[in-house]
Amino acid sequence: MRQRTILGLALCLTVFATGAGCGRKSKETASSKPTPTPPPLSATSTGLSVSVYDSKGDVSPSGALPKVLDLKSRGAGASTGAEGETVVVSRGSAVLYQEGKASATLTADRLAANREERTVVATGNVVATSLSQPRAPAVRADKMVWTHDRNLLTGNGNVVMTARPDFVLHGRSFTADTKLSRYRVKMGQTPSSGTL
Repeated sequence: MRQRTILGLALCLTVFATGAGCGRKSKETASSKPTPTPPPLSATSTGLSVSVYDSKGDVSPSGALPKVLDLKSRGAGASTGAEGETVVVSRGSAVLYQEGKASATLTADRLAANREERTVVATGNVVATSLSQPRAPAVRADKMVWTHDRNLLTGNGNVVMTARPDFVLHGRSFTADTKLSRYRVKMGQTPSSGTL
């Protein structure tokens, strides 16, 4: 009996020394422990530059897809959401395209571009400037939303629309096409609309 105890103890020490452990097994096994949920996939960088192409649009004669958006971060932060559908940049700028041509720029403290919905939400010191109109119209607002598929730029909060040489229009909200050639500004109860 004593030899069995010594042999068992020696076997247990050998197993313990190899890291396998010894003694009685608990009822809980490794497979019954809950598996931790991984965090959502994301990435963060500085100086991010992203181009989004129009997979729904017509292919050019060279075989290239037309651009929808160029997005750049001038600030210290940029991140992507799950599956890369949303890209968020701090102190960023975007070039907005219609029919494959650069139509306007958008700068803001924060830009969130959704690749799937083909939208950009801009907040904080937002300025949109036409790249295709001769009088270079621009509009400033607290928040703007650009929807590529509708060729629509909307904004609200402290709206100021300008154009060279001396056009200035203040309002609470606005809607415009991407080129800022057609607009509608709501100043109070009565909206003002026109073309630039």
